Order: sequence, then C-alpha cells, then structure tokens
Amino acid sequence: MNEVFAEQIIKSKASPKEIGARIMIIMALIMVILAVPYLIAIKLGIVGFTLFFLCAYLTYYVFKITDIEFEYSVANADFYVEKIMGQIKRKKCRVFNLRQAIFIVPENSDKLREYSNCENIYDYSSRTKSDDKMVAVFNSDHGIEIMYFEPNEKIAHAIKSVRPNLFQN
Repeated sequence: MNEVFAEQIIKSKASPKEIGARIMIIMALIMVILAVPYLIAIKLGIVGFTLFFLCAYLTYYVFKITDIEFEYSVANADFYVEKIMGQIKRKKCRVFNLRQAIFIVPENSDKLREYSNCENIYDYSSRTKSDDKMVAVFNSDHGIEIMYFEPNEKIAHAIKSVRPNLFQN
C-alpha cells in the first residue's frame, strides 16, 4: 500500500472573540498608562510601573496567542488539524478519518442544506471569504461532523489518493 503524506499551513483571521480580547487588553493598558502619573503623585510609583510592565506583557501575550495558523496534515487515511498560536505554541485540534468522510464540497454547495442543523461544526479555515473554502462532512463516532478548511493542491491530491471520489460539486 502506498503511503500518503502532505501538509499545509494556513493563516487564520482573528475571530470576534479574539478581537474583543485584544481590545480589552489595550483598554487596560491605556488605563494603566493614565493611572501611572497619579500613582507617582501619591508615592506609589513602583506599583504603577509594575502594573504598566505587567499589562504591557499581557498585551504582548494576548496578541501572540490570538495570532493563529492552522496546519493540515494528511497521513495515509487520517486528516490531522493542529492550531499554531503565535508561531510557537502548537495544539492538536482534531483527527478526521478520511474513510469516514461522506463528501467534500465547496462552501456554497447545495449538498450542505440537509446538514444545516448539525451541531458538530469545526472551522479550520482562514475565516475570510474565499472561493477555495471547502466543507468536509464526516460520519464519525461522534455523529455527523462538518469541517471547514482551505486545502491547497497538495492536500487535495493527497486526499484524492486516499479517496478518489470524495470531492464533489
């Protein structure tokens, strides 16, 4: 049996939740900056500077962990998805068995209408409007699962070598 391996990294746009976290930490940093002169005036300057450096570090950290990329890997009949935060921290998201896949179609396909009430939906795409966005539907042990992703030609070819008729229109 031929072994198949391909991988791809895709940059993801920040979600509304991540944007909210960024806004909140920036607001906290601004409030600390405005409070430092007052704290210096009442002889608590060291507390002000400590708060400033702590808040500056938290701002850096929040921006780093909300900078997300997804890595797709196809190894034999398994489709691995990992989340990379800040280009340093890696977290395994899901492993999908391509043998359990029902089909893969473009995002705007009519075939997805019957799966519109599915609860297990995973978005591992760039979160932008794109013609390359595909939807994979799986019949796994957890029930019907839907995955949004954006495969390049290498990943698509690897999937086709495992399941040739999986891509549909």
